[in-house]
Amino acid sequence: MKPRMPKTIILLVVAWATAASSQPRFQGSLHLASGLLQGEFKQNTGSDGFGLTGEFFYSPSRSLFSIGVSAGFLIYGMESRRQPLSSEFPDFTVKVSTDNSMVLAQLVFRLQNPTGRLQPYVEAVAGLNYLYTETRIENVDDWYEDERIASKVDFDDTAFNYGAGGGLQYTLYTASPREGQQYHPLSVALDIQAKYLIGEQARYLKKGSVHRENGKVLYDVKESKTDLVLIQLGAAIHF
Repeated sequence: MKPRMPKTIILLVVAWATAASSQPRFQGSLHLASGLLQGEFKQNTGSDGFGLTGEFFYSPSRSLFSIGVSAGFLIYGMESRRQPLSSEFPDFTVKVSTDNSMVLAQLVFRLQNPTGRLQPYVEAVAGLNYLYTETRIENVDDWYEDERIASKVDFDDTAFNYGAGGGLQYTLYTASPREGQQYHPLSVALDIQAKYLIGEQARYLKKGSVHRENGKVLYDVKESKTDLVLIQLGAAIHF
């Protein structure tokens, strides 16, 4: 006689499958993000990154698994100064700003509990980290805005990264389903997440790495692995 699966396990699987099938297929989110640089990366720069991230997910056949993409922009150093436009026009003042930034682009695989007001999840990620330093010259005559006159990328490099993390979504609002619909068309949740990203070796600049001497521009280039902890707080929409 073949052993039978316990009733509780059968009921759990059926309930889980039913709940998963009642969920929307798509999810989008927007976050405020903090990138906590790690190891030699942090030692070389002496700072952390702050910015925005966004994500979009698709859940095939409305399952517990979803696949998505994530993109983020972080600034980990900035400086600015005002100076005359040139020696010939000392009465024209411009603002010269230099920002050290990174752009993250990743593929994300997520396993998420689809039921209840609290929905924890875990995920694995892999992608690229584009690090660059840009200098801008802006007109500061207008009190309400700085008009960009010129800009250039001083230095850039790209590193592969991968990692894992997790988070928690707390549902704030769920729309009532329309007549004949089998699942809720829209819900909004508070989304808190953290992930550790292991970054390959890259070359980059930090705040104060651009020097101007005797009419020449010199760069103090740093090199290290680019590990960071990414902490995000924002809102997610399921639809």
